[in-house]
Amino acid sequence: MQHDAQAPDDHQQPRYGQPQQGQSYGGQPSSQPYGDQPVSYAPYGQGAEYGHGAQHGQPAYGAAVPMPAVVKWGLGIQWAGVALGVIGIGIAGLGLLAFAGAGDAGMLGAVGMLIAVAAVLVVAQVIVLLFATKGRNWARIVLAVLAALGIVTSLSSGQGLNFGSLISILSVVLLFLPAANEWYRPRSAQR
Repeated sequence: MQHDAQAPDDHQQPRYGQPQQGQSYGGQPSSQPYGDQPVSYAPYGQGAEYGHGAQHGQPAYGAAVPMPAVVKWGLGIQWAGVALGVIGIGIAGLGLLAFAGAGDAGMLGAVGMLIAVAAVLVVAQVIVLLFATKGRNWARIVLAVLAALGIVTSLSSGQGLNFGSLISILSVVLLFLPAANEWYRPRSAQR
């Protein structure tokens, strides 16, 4: 059986809603068939050319920037200081309890109060360190202020600059070196 009707050729007939070759929807001639232009999109969170900081040479939102070694060392020293502080609180608490004896209720209350205040300060420092580890610039500044207060307290009590004070100064210096500043800058701009 012979068919008299031919199937329409898709290349000769434009589809509904598509401009013919050489035309586009805006009336401007196009070299692409049907006026379509190839478009590529970067996956979400990638493509620094579309990010907020891209105009200023900063990484785009969501771009992972590795933590510099100076920040790792500075924060590591701070974390070691927290651990040593917890150990020191425990030893001092046991020493005060042994010195006071079990019979003096007032001394036990004072020791308990000192341990509670020290525990609150340690928890606050841990929270600030967690934010500093996430790249929050304000947390880095708070760590510097706390280190300065510790040094002033050490100097005013007549102890001078002890090992803890020197280590504290070292950690703050590391957290404010140019590489650390560059790492903290884009994170603080994103907030």
